[in-house]
Amino acid sequence: MKKRIKALVLVLSMMIACLGVSGITAGAASFSVAPQISDSPDAQKFVITNGGADDNFIFEGQSVFVAGGQSQAITVAGSGRMTIGVSRESTGEKVFVNSLNEHFVTIYSQYGDSAPTVSGTTSVSLDEGQKRVSVDEMVSSGSDVYRCANNSAFVSYGNASVTFQYAKVQQDPRTVTVYFIDENGYSIGNDQFQIAPNGSAVYNVPASMTVNGKNYNLASGQPASISQDYSNTTASYTVIYQGEAQKPSSPYTISVRYEDADTGRLLTNNTVTVPVGGAVNYEVAASYVTSDYSEYQRAAGQPSVITHTSGESTRSYTVLFTKVAGQNPYTINIRCIDSVTGTLLESASQTVEVNATVSYSLKSSLSYKGNEYLLASGQGTEIRHSFGGSQRTYYVYYNQVGAEIPSEYGVTVRYIDITSNSTIHTETMTAAGGQNLTIGVPTSYQSGSEEYVLLSGQSDSVSHNFYSPRRTYAFYFRNVNDTANENAQVNEVVEVVEIAGEQVEQVVTNVVTPPAEEGGEPETVIYNENGEQINENGEPVNIPDESVPAGPTVPETTEEETEPETVQIEDETVPMAPAVPSAGTPAGLIVGISLGVLALVAAIAAFIIVKKKKKEEA
Repeated sequence: MKKRIKALVLVLSMMIACLGVSGITAGAASFSVAPQISDSPDAQKFVITNGGADDNFIFEGQSVFVAGGQSQAITVAGSGRMTIGVSRESTGEKVFVNSLNEHFVTIYSQYGDSAPTVSGTTSVSLDEGQKRVSVDEMVSSGSDVYRCANNSAFVSYGNASVTFQYAKVQQDPRTVTVYFIDENGYSIGNDQFQIAPNGSAVYNVPASMTVNGKNYNLASGQPASISQDYSNTTASYTVIYQGEAQKPSSPYTISVRYEDADTGRLLTNNTVTVPVGGAVNYEVAASYVTSDYSEYQRAAGQPSVITHTSGESTRSYTVLFTKVAGQNPYTINIRCIDSVTGTLLESASQTVEVNATVSYSLKSSLSYKGNEYLLASGQGTEIRHSFGGSQRTYYVYYNQVGAEIPSEYGVTVRYIDITSNSTIHTETMTAAGGQNLTIGVPTSYQSGSEEYVLLSGQSDSVSHNFYSPRRTYAFYFRNVNDTANENAQVNEVVEVVEIAGEQVEQVVTNVVTPPAEEGGEPETVIYNENGEQINENGEPVNIPDESVPAGPTVPETTEEETEPETVQIEDETVPMAPAVPSAGTPAGLIVGISLGVLALVAAIAAFIIVKKKKKEEA
């Protein structure tokens, strides 16, 4: 019995000792002691929290007063591991706690010969032994820059601090560029100035300049000078100039554009020659009828006469017209397109009478150059057009039987120099399946040592529908040194078409109108949608030695148009139709029949073998 009591006492003593070491007394202690990260590697830090009444606490031969509900930090000398006991003076309660064995390390940075400054702190524990610390390699102080050759180091347990040495960097003068542009955003020159290290500079902007024989003055609101100190990292500035209206030495042309007031569609462009030192009065028509027999009236508030005096800066005038409910028949066009190549397979037309509705039944299949095509699904079986509808062209898509269907294709973009009628840039962009491709055009382009600017009248961004048959886009530029064509402009002739159920405006031709030669009329140049020069009848114009390279596949006209016929069919699933799965072909039926015949032959053979085996067994 005594042995059992002694064993129980021994176990209880061990439990109490363990509880004391972990910082908790047996029973509900009225205070606690917690280890902390030490401020010095030569001492260990603890915090006593008094949960009872005011009292003194005894530890390692020292005494400290802690008010009730308050905490007090204490330190005990020693850099190694230690366990201390803290007791309450009034009750004798005692708590044992282990040291954390971790201390702070102060990080100093010293710039040149100046005194070190604190740039941060870290801590390292006895268990870690050492820790890597680092600082920024380059540091700016005002306008000075300092570099630390060795910006990383190890600190060990027991090290109170670490110092990183920075050396001043010898700096070069800062160069700042000032760009000069005209009111249209075109570059007319540039200049530079320098700022010495730790210094500043003032650049006086030229009040005027002459470029290529044309005078420019600093535009209103632009700075007369630019001030900058070395600490400012701005590398460039742009200053705008206004070009002076020069008195022309030869006749030139102005354009008067008629536009749809609701849609912005260009109805027609009229050019007028302005004589040297003279003036012109252009009488604006009260009404206008387009090639598709749409009737327009000059909108309210629009001028009936446009007056232009030689030397005025405005070279293009726009007059708005409003569409009148038409009372004349017109024609719509249906174009059957190869959905992969964009080739025109077949075309037809329908005349739309006043206030009438026409319908055109789509063929379920057709042949072209020995190949069979199936109508793409999702297009229905009929086109219906009511009088007054905006679109005049409908695209119907067909897929060649057995043809491989691409998930993307290339669209060619060409830049054409109107001076030499040559291509100065060609690139191919990728049109991804079912997505619109956005083609951006810069306002200026550098080719070798030559600089070109985009002619006015063109959009700087074009959206290409994946299901459009078009594969080439052309944009027109002039050489900046070609001052004779400085006022040339492009007039885009568009048509409204329906592509994959979406109505879009598509450029059909581009009319480039350069200034007229002295004493003559302007020689208008017409380009088709691929950038190829054509005459008024749409026929190619052969230009010896300066011909523009032909573009990729474009719709080509068949020798004869197929008469429309009504065919009632079920939609076929064809791969290139918008958002529909791939379809099978008649070859699938042949394969199915062949497999059926093979299965029948195999069954008969198996039956004969089994029957013969039974006879042998009998």
